[in-house]
Amino acid sequence: MQVKIMHILIVGSGAAGLMSAIKAAENNFEVTLVTKAADINNSASACAQGGIAGLGINDSQEKFYKDIMRATAGLARPEAVKILVSEGPKIIKNELLKKIKTGFTTGKNSLPAYTREAAHSARRILYSGDQTGDVIIKSLAAYAVQLKNIKIITDCIAVDLITIPHNSSNPLSIYRRPFCLGAYLFSSKKRKITSCLADRVILAAGGIGQIYKYTTNPEISTGDGIAMAYRAGARIINMEFTQFHPTAMSIKGSSCFLISEAVRGEGGILVNSRGRDFTRKYDHRGSLAPRDIVTRAVISELEHSSEDTVYLSLEKIPPDIIRKRFPNIMKKCLEFKIDPVKDPIPVMPAFHFLCGGILTDLWGAATLPNLYAVGECACTGVHGANRLASTSLLECLTFACRAVEHIKNNPVTAYTAEGKEVRPWLNTGTVNLPDPVLLRQDWATLKSIMWNYVGIIRTRKRLNRALNDLRNLQKEVDNFYRNTAPHEKILELRNAIQTSILVASAAAKNDHSTGCHYKKNDQ
Repeated sequence: MQVKIMHILIVGSGAAGLMSAIKAAENNFEVTLVTKAADINNSASACAQGGIAGLGINDSQEKFYKDIMRATAGLARPEAVKILVSEGPKIIKNELLKKIKTGFTTGKNSLPAYTREAAHSARRILYSGDQTGDVIIKSLAAYAVQLKNIKIITDCIAVDLITIPHNSSNPLSIYRRPFCLGAYLFSSKKRKITSCLADRVILAAGGIGQIYKYTTNPEISTGDGIAMAYRAGARIINMEFTQFHPTAMSIKGSSCFLISEAVRGEGGILVNSRGRDFTRKYDHRGSLAPRDIVTRAVISELEHSSEDTVYLSLEKIPPDIIRKRFPNIMKKCLEFKIDPVKDPIPVMPAFHFLCGGILTDLWGAATLPNLYAVGECACTGVHGANRLASTSLLECLTFACRAVEHIKNNPVTAYTAEGKEVRPWLNTGTVNLPDPVLLRQDWATLKSIMWNYVGIIRTRKRLNRALNDLRNLQKEVDNFYRNTAPHEKILELRNAIQTSILVASAAAKNDHSTGCHYKKNDQ
């Protein structure tokens, strides 16, 4: 087994991972960034359509702060939100606009154009058509690959974090305070595991969407970072706050394609099969209410009507705006013979974002020394019980910069010298390839459990059933994992089940419905 030593190991190539790598490289750190994707541009960040929140015209930090606190059901961490609204817009200006030259849509005088989204009191969302995330990621990746002290490894999945004393061969290390020393990395191309030792590890491994039957997340979102951090002893919080987006395309074969919140921000209205706006029955803000409220309004409407879908009507948006502002959504709709200029789009809720995760301080440091977490796998406290639209990319960039700043100001170099204590990876698997039938069935079982029992509306009975079923499934998959040679699909399944148990357990313990965690009494 190879052993590699570096300053900083970054797991994940979304906005948080790439920005962390760029800032670390600019501060003369040797950086290794690994992604399990074959393409560095493939991440959940790249799927973000709507935009990134900044400060718009006639806007202020105070307005932005109040919008976040309202949308997050009052459970956001005030200090973290203040950091976000004060430092985030400066990072957009200095890093994305000036340095990296990200191509946002412009308006008059070639200045960035702004749009509005649900629960925002001002037009403050910078965007690039309806492919903002993709544009941001490509610009970050293009900048990162030019920096000589960043090594990028694709097709590489982290198996587990290396911690002392857990992975130490020295029996006296049991008396030491636990700390992170790197990670075991599996190359899906070379089919081998490497011990990667680092002074600091930054987890930017993204979200958990694939644990649900219906999700807007890409296939790589399997909860890897959270599961690894949990197994290593880091504190995980707020896992019950799983946000469901109310407007994913509801057509067979559409893969829950996201219809951006920006569509409603520009005037799109949710209607029932009779063409009536039903959302104002549930909230005076109608289709522009926070996501948790709109999602439950859709579910309630479907229950009362016994129908399978509601619709998003764009008839109040001028046709030229639809074509110019939402070209990708337009293209996707036309693939299914829907012209959004005149035809309402069938939509339904789907899992979208995790508000909880690996607890960090205001500098991105986890409770396990030498470990940092940024992006969706982290819980900085910014999102409370329900994320405000278009704040996720802003959080990625803001806390990535802060994490590297903290690492720079708190140097640690002694730990990598202890690499000789780290036990080599023990491969117990005798079967070379996992059974694909078993894999498909286990994934289908997991997704059904989570969607039916730990979904938008929860009860105590459903959650107890979920936990029993998930723990039984975990036993089976753990045996599968131990008896099979390392394989990325088993690693992902193992992580997804562990993350699902964390979500279900947190939901079972919290009897108070808040934000996107809604729990009703058993009948």
